Amino acid sequence: MFRKDGYWSSNLKPKRDKQGKRWNFSYWRTSPSACFRAARLFYWDDECHETGVIIYAGESTRNYGQIAKIAEKLVGNPVLRREHQRDLRFPLDRYYAEFGSLPEEVQGAELPTKASKKIQSV
Repeated sequence: MFRKDGYWSSNLKPKRDKQGKRWNFSYWRTSPSACFRAARLFYWDDECHETGVIIYAGESTRNYGQIAKIAEKLVGNPVLRREHQRDLRFPLDRYYAEFGSLPEEVQGAELPTKASKKIQSV
């Protein structure tokens, strides 16, 4: 869905881990015509006890298939989730609609962040 703030967003189908906990995902990326490239993969469990976001800035955005694979890895890998853990506020649209609302986006606008370099190998 294209949103008026310039992001495309889509919610991935929720996934369950081995313990049965349900994980939710929302992938936002800038329009291809935007003057900057950025993307975010938000994740949270149903109770919102574990939340986080993976930020891609610059040319390091991903297609939907790659994002679905990364979501699968997040579900099965608590260490990976901890690396990207962040207290999120909901609804996401209200608090994160602006580019730069997450500090790493501005810092990483020229170069991918250290965390995104790890994810690139996924």
